[in-house]
Amino acid sequence: MDGWTGKLLRINLTTESVKKESFTEEFARSWIGGRGFALKILWDELKPGIDALGPENKLVVALGPISGIPAPNTGKTVVAAKSPLTGGYGDGNLGTRVTVELRKAGYDGLIIEGQARSPVYLNIVDDRVEILPAGEIWGKGTYETMDWLYKKYGKAAGILTIGQGGENKVLFAVIRSLEGRAGGRPGIGAVMGSKNLKAIVVKGSK
Repeated sequence: MDGWTGKLLRINLTTESVKKESFTEEFARSWIGGRGFALKILWDELKPGIDALGPENKLVVALGPISGIPAPNTGKTVVAAKSPLTGGYGDGNLGTRVTVELRKAGYDGLIIEGQARSPVYLNIVDDRVEILPAGEIWGKGTYETMDWLYKKYGKAAGILTIGQGGENKVLFAVIRSLEGRAGGRPGIGAVMGSKNLKAIVVKGSK
């Protein structure tokens, strides 16, 4: 299946469970990746009428089939969920090292479910996934958060994070990366904040 790893990583913050899932070549060719994957997953898995800022909503981080190859404009990642701003599908795309590192870790996307009891961040290194306390960075802006995470994991790490807007569920809050990159104006940062998820850190070696 050229262009895809064929794997998605599902992380439930309520139960702290992690599951690797496979998808078929038919699924890949039908939905391609990025926005297509996100739309299909959310359409199939979200019940009508759920609260976009409740634990039933899901945050999808999805790559496309040419994501991360050494060519211009292949560094984009889609972040998607039910939008708290519009009540419909919402997404954004942003340039980020997560694109390369998630692909190198062996995944075409993340499905993040549930709601952590207290602020956490994810650390994904190939097959290892850690759900770690984020109390030290909760309440901080994205620049300060990224500096803190870079000191722990190195500047080569792929990082997605939210600031105070996402934490406080501002309905147009975005997700940030690489200091100045942002995506998810329909409130995808607010969805991340509603899950008590401050950041996602990814490093891959495959």
